[in-house]
Amino acid sequence: MHTYSNKYDTYDVQKLWKSAPKTKWVSIKKLEHCLKENIWGNKTPKQHLKDKGGPEWDTMLESDLRYAIIVTPDMDVADGNHRLMKAKLLNKKRIRARVFESYCDMMPAEIDK
Repeated sequence: MHTYSNKYDTYDVQKLWKSAPKTKWVSIKKLEHCLKENIWGNKTPKQHLKDKGGPEWDTMLESDLRYAIIVTPDMDVADGNHRLMKAKLLNKKRIRARVFESYCDMMPAEIDK
């Protein structure tokens, strides 16, 4: 199960895709804070962009910007950080996104304990 976690809960990304709102365009500037978060081990997406190498760099290069990203009500990326990184690399102004307006609309994952 691919999950996204934040201070509120842990979410099943597949379920988020099924319940996400319609796609709209979102400014990259509204999401740039996500590039500074340590989401992949010991490097941020911004550091990967600077270093231009490694597995996250390769995944980013292969990502397809025709697909939207999923964004939380707090404007955090729940799925699509590689696509956001690529959009930034290509100096895009906007990216396709499916933005949840409320955490009530996001179904938490059922995780076996």
